[in-house]
Amino acid sequence: MAQKKRFKKVVNWFLKAGIIAFITLCLVELVYRYQWVDFYKTEWEFQNKVRTPDLKKKRILILGDSFSADTSSWANQWKKDSVFQVFNAAIPGVGPETFRLIVSNRVEETKPNIVIVQLYEGNDLYDFHRPVNWSAFSWGRNIFWKCSNTFRSLGFINYRLGQSNQDLQSSVNPKIADSFAIQSYDARTKLYIQGDATYPMSMVQLKGEYADQFQTVIEMLKELKTAAGENARFYVLTIPTCVQTNRRYVKQYKQLGAKLSLSLLKGHPWAKKIKEAGFEVIDPIDALRQSEKQGKAVYYENDPHLNRFGQQTVFTYVQKFLKDDR
Repeated sequence: MAQKKRFKKVVNWFLKAGIIAFITLCLVELVYRYQWVDFYKTEWEFQNKVRTPDLKKKRILILGDSFSADTSSWANQWKKDSVFQVFNAAIPGVGPETFRLIVSNRVEETKPNIVIVQLYEGNDLYDFHRPVNWSAFSWGRNIFWKCSNTFRSLGFINYRLGQSNQDLQSSVNPKIADSFAIQSYDARTKLYIQGDATYPMSMVQLKGEYADQFQTVIEMLKELKTAAGENARFYVLTIPTCVQTNRRYVKQYKQLGAKLSLSLLKGHPWAKKIKEAGFEVIDPIDALRQSEKQGKAVYYENDPHLNRFGQQTVFTYVQKFLKDDR
């Protein structure tokens, strides 16, 4: 009898604790979705030591992910430009949905003449729907990704704490190694391939469910353009995956277990679809492909990000594009 009472007491305690935790999460989600607190203030202040608009210059606001947030990124190479004042609102590990949350505050603060939204074709669709796969991933990762598809604030909490990514940590920095090696390659990329052997081909070619998810990207871009204001030029910068630029990257991904074809090196579906939706697109894929043809690598050998030369290539392309478009 005493054991039953004790068991019932424990069950009631866990039930109450669960209800309190759920209500707390809902409140955090509400605050996060409406950005009543600037959750990304730290990144904003780190990227922009000067945040006062210079009305004598054209002001550019950049929304992007780690491809733009890196200290050596294309977005951070405008320091000495006499024409543009650039505000970098990029945040590592995010995508269009996060841009939608922060854009109004950043536009209000910077009063931009130009807004550039940088998209990465390798995982931005995962920003809307994380790749749950019960046969390929651990139960903990599946549960977390499934919950974060509904509660977006969980993604922010994970980003801040980094606790659910311990299995993605490596003793070797994949950006340092000079030659390709399966054991040294970026762990997150290998995780994506483990969950979907067609990664990233099915995503960049917008096949199957990704075609429907891409419509969400288009709707987000419409919201971002509206938030930018009528007086601001609005551009979408598309960053391709490495396998879209050179067949040697396709070969490397095959060694990682991906099922890809050389059709990735033809065309550019993302840029085409975004243009068809009525947006102005900055598309450096041909410049990146040309550099690769000339034997100049634009991506790291063991990481899907652009290397320093790749970032410089994108910067040069964007800078020329904007100055020619004035």
